[in-house]
Amino acid sequence: MRVSISKIIIPERFRVDYGDMDALKDSLTKYQVIHPPVLTRDHVLVAGGRRLRAATELGWEDIEVNFTDEVDPITLREMELEENICRKDFSWPEQCEAKRELHLLKSVDAIKRGERWTLEDTARTIGESLGNLNQDIQLAEAVRDDPELLRIENKTTAFKRHKNKQIEEAKAKLVEHIGVIPVKFERADCLEFLPTLVDNSIDLIITDPQWGIDVDESASFGSKVEYIDTEKYMKEVMSRAIPELFRVLKSGSHMYMFFGIEHKDWLLATLSFAGFETDYIPGIWNKGSRGAMNSPYRESNSYECYFHSWKGSPNPLAKIVANSHTCPRPTDAERIHTAQKPLALITELLDNSCAPGATVLDCFAGSGVVLKAAQKSGCQGVGCEIDKLTYAKALGYIMDVKP
Repeated sequence: MRVSISKIIIPERFRVDYGDMDALKDSLTKYQVIHPPVLTRDHVLVAGGRRLRAATELGWEDIEVNFTDEVDPITLREMELEENICRKDFSWPEQCEAKRELHLLKSVDAIKRGERWTLEDTARTIGESLGNLNQDIQLAEAVRDDPELLRIENKTTAFKRHKNKQIEEAKAKLVEHIGVIPVKFERADCLEFLPTLVDNSIDLIITDPQWGIDVDESASFGSKVEYIDTEKYMKEVMSRAIPELFRVLKSGSHMYMFFGIEHKDWLLATLSFAGFETDYIPGIWNKGSRGAMNSPYRESNSYECYFHSWKGSPNPLAKIVANSHTCPRPTDAERIHTAQKPLALITELLDNSCAPGATVLDCFAGSGVVLKAAQKSGCQGVGCEIDKLTYAKALGYIMDVKP
């Protein structure tokens, strides 16, 4: 039955965020109304507010409707879910579950009609991108297996936590079944790992410890920064780790240590006190493009620094090179850690500082890129990583096993 839109009474609860109306208006123009709005016999709107709004924006004067006593419960539930998905006061778990149930109902309804209903169809119905809908349905299903996700207030954070857990579980299985690992790579605190190494046993150190600059979690890669990055913690760890690094490094061997420029003088003094000779002019990794910071008052950071140190009289490098290396950042597909360095950069430093068969150490392994480069260059990688999830990711990266 067609009813004049002007006669339909919209109750207060229908004041909602209607989402993307363009796709729905296109659908109404092409197919008219597949599921008409539902009214009481007094013309009060019960369900179908988005369709009514779209029809109004299209300039329709009347619209096909159904009355509550004419609609089966399943169809009414579908329409109710569509309205609820657009409500601003829905929590993210409620919204995700509503989308999951709506897609299920529409899929079953299509099967009964001998048709096929896809996620894209559901996304078009509720005016949302396919990617967002797919993520939300995954979350709704994840919550059933992991109720702890309900404690997380932010949906984006919950989804990242879910994906990280999947990776962790996959990598844990890898570790159980891996057998022989081609590097000496342990999940351990560097301050506990370093004392297990023999004096003068390491041919090269390449490492990227904490910078002590309070990296902002909200700007990090993944759901959290994988390490503690306060100045106090960094200085406590490094004041104990650097003498150990000097002890295990062979005489004449080299070390490359990335650092935050804010603590350049402190680090230089600490290296010197431990016995290292250090080029006081830092080396540069030029990332080839500006960083994410967009300030109208200062230039955007596009490089990182490292100190080149050695123990005793240094062995000659394989070739004379500049102290500035241009390598693009790891792509999103390659990167598994916030502070990950490009494999090409680490390989360049490694190949210029030791020969195949050498033992290369990274006691802040992170993504495992140093150990990966050592393996690639025919060297023995030795290292540790304290974070369980990061260790699992790095092990998979070193062994070319995708999560």
